[in-house]
Amino acid sequence: MSESALEKRIDEIRKITKEYAKAKSMLTKLEHSRHIILADLMKESYRASNDKVSVAKCDMEARSNPIYKNHIEQLAIAEEHCITLQWELKLIQMRFDQHKASQYAINQEQKNYGYKS
Repeated sequence: MSESALEKRIDEIRKITKEYAKAKSMLTKLEHSRHIILADLMKESYRASNDKVSVAKCDMEARSNPIYKNHIEQLAIAEEHCITLQWELKLIQMRFDQHKASQYAINQEQKNYGYKS
């Protein structure tokens, strides 16, 4: 791998790492806000019933609310994006490690045959 190709790989890692960090932060935000949305919807359901409904029923109504369902869908999309980027980074790292191993093998072979650089 030439010096320019190596630099290109490093730039690619930097770019994907930044994108992964943004995706991970969005995923974390969605995970934590899920509980807040659920609580708000439960509170709304309880108030609408004039305090005559059980908490379990309010929970069921909140979870079936389109707002909550949409939030869960967004959460799933964010997790998929995060996992995809994570694996892209791992694949790049594996290719880089493979290159290092092959370079080491070439250097060792040259050393064994008495090649001096």
